Amino acid sequence: MPYADLDAFDHDRRLAAVPDLFTVDEEVRRVFLILEAGAALLLGSLLSYAAAATLILRLVGGLIRSGYAGRGFWSNVAVMVLVTLITAAAHLVQIALWALALLLCGQVADFEKAFHLSAQNYTTLCYGDILLAERWRLLGPLEAMTGLLFFGLSTAVLFAVMSHLIAIHLRSHVGELRVSRFPAFCQGFASRRTRGPSSPFRETNLGYRKEP
Repeated sequence: MPYADLDAFDHDRRLAAVPDLFTVDEEVRRVFLILEAGAALLLGSLLSYAAAATLILRLVGGLIRSGYAGRGFWSNVAVMVLVTLITAAAHLVQIALWALALLLCGQVADFEKAFHLSAQNYTTLCYGDILLAERWRLLGPLEAMTGLLFFGLSTAVLFAVMSHLIAIHLRSHVGELRVSRFPAFCQGFASRRTRGPSSPFRETNLGYRKEP
């Protein structure tokens, strides 16, 4: 082969190795489109979890103010079960939201398969029996990131509620111990604080002193 033909062949090979700018631009726009869809789904997940957290706050706060939570064993069990059920329902709502997005993208045939695939991605289980198309495969890691984030938040919520219930129980238990150990002292202190007008002693900032 002449040298001129070799140079032309090498030049054509280098041009073939250089990616087409139009193709690169299309890929970048496709990636940004998927990221925008993932951000919208993440925002929807945040709103649903914020609603669940507000419900937990109102429920636990009302039970504590009513005196039901924090004092008895079974009442604390009931509170923790309710909080766990609400957080689990919030996770299922988010999985269904991502499943609906996968169904609208045309990646699965029905909602059952979409929910199954979404649950795999959300929990980072990933059996691999259903694979996304190359165009939409970035949605899998985005949903996995969302699932990890909200599982961490759920753990924090459960720990906060449990810590509050433990603190209420300990305060109640310590108060009962003080009353049972020092009944005479408590009664004497109460009698001094409730002295009537007939008492010869008058309370001052420095204690009790006898009236002249």
